[in-house]
Amino acid sequence: MKKYNKETLQRIDVYNLLRELQFKITSRGFDYWIEAIMSDDISIMNIYQEIADKYHTTYTNVERCMRTAKEDAIENIQKRYKLDIPLSNIMILRLIRNESEE
Repeated sequence: MKKYNKETLQRIDVYNLLRELQFKITSRGFDYWIEAIMSDDISIMNIYQEIADKYHTTYTNVERCMRTAKEDAIENIQKRYKLDIPLSNIMILRLIRNESEE
C-alpha cells in the first residue's frame, strides 16, 4: 500500500472539496485554486504572482483563470457557508482555507 505525505493528503482533500463545490475541473484555474489554497501566503497578489511564476504565465491570467473556474461553484459556496453576498477570489480562498484547517 502506497503511503502519502501530509501535503499530498491535504492536496487530495482540497481537490475533493473543489470538486464537491463544482469548480470547473477542466479549467486551468482549478489547478491554480489548489495552489492558492495550499500556499502559506496571505496576500492574494503574492499568491497570484507565485502561481504565475510556477506556471510561466502572468498574474492577470492566474486571476482570470481562477475567476472562471469558480463560476459554476458560486451558488454551492454560498449555500455551504450560508452567505448571500458576492464572493471574490480572496473571500473564497479564506473560506476554504478555514475549513481545510479544521
